[in-house]
Amino acid sequence: MADAGHERHTILTLDMLPHRVEELVGGGSLYWVIDGHVAARQKILEIWPIWARGVEICNLMLGPDVIETARQSYELLSWWRYLKPEEIPPDLAS
Repeated sequence: MADAGHERHTILTLDMLPHRVEELVGGGSLYWVIDGHVAARQKILEIWPIWARGVEICNLMLGPDVIETARQSYELLSWWRYLKPEEIPPDLAS
């Protein structure tokens, strides 16, 4: 249960720090690829670098809401991809 007055957030640790941090924080989303399809997204609220095992990696703080998107085929990748506006799947209405 979240503490009174505090929202829950997801902290995700990734092996690579994105190059375009400024564009992602506050306006970008992390898109979840499930079974080869983009299926949902979460807002990126904060990104901070950390050092682990002598390598710079990063933590992402994601917003509490998982927003379902239209399913769109997408090859699962293990590094950052920046979607062009025409590639972004629309959110599904709740």
